[in-house]
Formats: sequence, structure tokens, C-alpha cells
Amino acid sequence: MLGAINGMRERVDDLQKRVRGLEALDKRLAAVEKRLDKLEGKRGRAPAPASARKTSSSSRKPSA
Repeated sequence: MLGAINGMRERVDDLQKRVRGLEALDKRLAAVEKRLDKLEGKRGRAPAPASARKTSSSSRKPSA
């Protein structure tokens, strides 16, 4: 029983570290997107909020 609890604690700690890493990546991505908008010039579109971004390419339509 104690072994299972300790194992779960270690997995939760690892998960917390990974989530913190994702938050840092999200901040870096936002900064890069701002720089890209400045370089390209505003094209009349607002950047999508982080929660609305797609992370997989499965939603792309295949080219004909």
C-alpha cells in the first residue's frame, strides 16, 4: 500500500514539472508570435488565444 502511494506521489510530481514546462513554452510561443506579427505586418487578423490553438495536424484538409 505504501509503495503504491509513494509511486503515485512521484508521478504527480513529474506531472507538475511537465505542466510548468508547458507554461513556459506557451509564453515563449506568444512572444514569437508577436515578433512574427511585427515582421509580417498586421494583416487584419488577431492572433488566436492560446486555448483555441490546434496542436495536431489531423484537422488539416489534404491538398488535391
